[in-house]
Amino acid sequence: MNKNKAYYCLSELIFKGFLVSEMCQGENSFVFKTINNKELDMIRLCAGSHKRKNYAIRFNLYYFLFSLLMINGDNLLLRRRENIHDLYDIMLELPYMIFSRFMNKMSELRKDSMESVKYLEGFCYTNKSRNLWRNLGGMPPNDEKVTGFPGTSELGLNVFQKNWILVNNSLDQEEKYNENFSLAILIASSMNQKGSKKVSDDHNNKVRDIKEKRKKIAESGYLDVKKEWKPDGWSAPVDTAEELVAELERQMSGKKDKHDVFIDKYMNNLRKKAEDERKSHEARVRRIKDGTENLDIVSEQRVLSPDEYSKVYSKRNKNVVNTAGESSTTSTDRDKFIKKIGGRLITGRS
Repeated sequence: MNKNKAYYCLSELIFKGFLVSEMCQGENSFVFKTINNKELDMIRLCAGSHKRKNYAIRFNLYYFLFSLLMINGDNLLLRRRENIHDLYDIMLELPYMIFSRFMNKMSELRKDSMESVKYLEGFCYTNKSRNLWRNLGGMPPNDEKVTGFPGTSELGLNVFQKNWILVNNSLDQEEKYNENFSLAILIASSMNQKGSKKVSDDHNNKVRDIKEKRKKIAESGYLDVKKEWKPDGWSAPVDTAEELVAELERQMSGKKDKHDVFIDKYMNNLRKKAEDERKSHEARVRRIKDGTENLDIVSEQRVLSPDEYSKVYSKRNKNVVNTAGESSTTSTDRDKFIKKIGGRLITGRS
């Protein structure tokens, strides 16, 4: 069920009290509705003890009768007890195939109501829900003046209406608290402006975070962080405290997303390469110890041709510095030569 359909179902369940579905059998038109918890308790009482014979038949038949809302345009909620008593024997004679079709239709209604449960919180945070709550002015949502359908007041409140009232009362109390808190801060700021501002900022930040979270829930319909996380994604959303806690629990439980798998694969490749290098080094050391591999550098040696020898010799002569013999040089020349060579050697070593 998508959000739009769920919100429509919740509107019907809260402001009418039930979902409806119509079926035709021959010339007769039947309108069915969903059963609330109080009606279900009454059905069990009417069906009697489950130890008695044919309990399942009685239970299904009373479930069918309590689900009937209208027959050929007549509202069965008016004089309901008498109508159920009068219809019991008539409906007991229905062919099994027709009765089975009716029960399947009612099962579909119940399925829609159950699937919309998880969207209730998101619906309560919508502007439509809050405006309708204010318009009621304390009037119960099952009141006939609200539903516009005679007999709804006798049905009692269903679980959707009860929870909707509970959430809206909590939101009203929260708004009242924030108003009183703002007034208290205004008074306190006249005595300690700096301290009051810090307290006010902290409170406003919390209120803003809560509003952002509720807005997100209202837009998506519900917040199910476990469903939002997918192992093929690069990261999980951590926009709220609940999502952050869920992500921490996921990591602590060892569940891995796409990023975790990528990092694990990368680290495994590094470890494999390091292990291969280690094994290769150990194998080479063993070959050297066994004498199967020579540690010396081996290069090709051959006799130079006359042309190659001439080229090498000519290059060598270009790099040779011609100096006079030691016997013909003076002490001053030798000192200059030694000083110059010594400076070059020092410069080269540095």
